[in-house]
Amino acid sequence: GGLQNSLHYREWELNFLFQFVKQLGKHPIYGNTNSPGGTSNEAKEIFNRWQKSGDITSYQQFTQSIGPVYTQQQLVAQSNAALIDASFVRLKNLSLSYSLPAKLLTKVNVATCRFYVQGQNLLTITGYKSLDPENQSFSFLPPLKMFSAGMQMTF
Repeated sequence: GGLQNSLHYREWELNFLFQFVKQLGKHPIYGNTNSPGGTSNEAKEIFNRWQKSGDITSYQQFTQSIGPVYTQQQLVAQSNAALIDASFVRLKNLSLSYSLPAKLLTKVNVATCRFYVQGQNLLTITGYKSLDPENQSFSFLPPLKMFSAGMQMTF
């Protein structure tokens, strides 16, 4: 879902768009295609893994071979045990503009003159513990924050 609005007050205008997504996603540790101990980057939570007899942790030991540990990791990754809440709220667009008053513009033969600043992907609120809850991949960066400012004149 989303919430979009335009607020006007005299010569000022504020526009925004919030995006809401309720979804499940793969835990970053199980969303990675390699098994723990493989040759890929891992989430920092993996440092809290099982390492010796008696350890009680949420993550299993590393392995570099196919065997019981590898099989267990594959089974967990294919089950709902690997699913976590990947819901998020994102401020997709925000812009603020000021238009010069018409009285001032008629003196210089300008129809409109507006100054603005705007941004995209400014804020993401989520409990998801990886780069981006929207694409859920180690291979892709989250959407870039973009800022722009300018002036628009009509003669």
